[in-house]
Amino acid sequence: TAIPTEQIFTAGSFGKDASPMVAVSKGHDFAFKNVGTIIIVPLKGEAKILSATLESKNHKIAGAATISVNEASDWIPTVDIANGKNKVILSCGDGVDLKDEATNFVFVLAPSTGEYEDLTITFEDSDYNEYKIDLPKREYSRSGSFTLKERTFN
Repeated sequence: TAIPTEQIFTAGSFGKDASPMVAVSKGHDFAFKNVGTIIIVPLKGEAKILSATLESKNHKIAGAATISVNEASDWIPTVDIANGKNKVILSCGDGVDLKDEATNFVFVLAPSTGEYEDLTITFEDSDYNEYKIDLPKREYSRSGSFTLKERTFN
């Protein structure tokens, strides 16, 4: 199982295969549990976004993962990305045209074991301008979805 280090922009959601799940069972019935956490960045403006990079200076946030699920953890998956990467690149293909109404850019990353204090997102447009956002220090829990306040690329 892996949380992809390169994810493909998909309008209104995360990209295909970006958010792995695991099945757990206490008998004959299965329940599916999300492995990662989701960060949503609403962005508007007058630019064509080619890519966005979510990066951590000190933590592995994507890549090959070892998932553990057992009765001791109350059947809640734990994620180990010891040999992972410290960034996720959201590829926008030919570009995403920003408008007056915000477009959601969605990242999937490994949940934190404690707080991520050093996450930064950098958007790059077709004119090679960059827009950086420092994310708040917080715990990003497994199966969580965190939406940042709307921003304007300028």
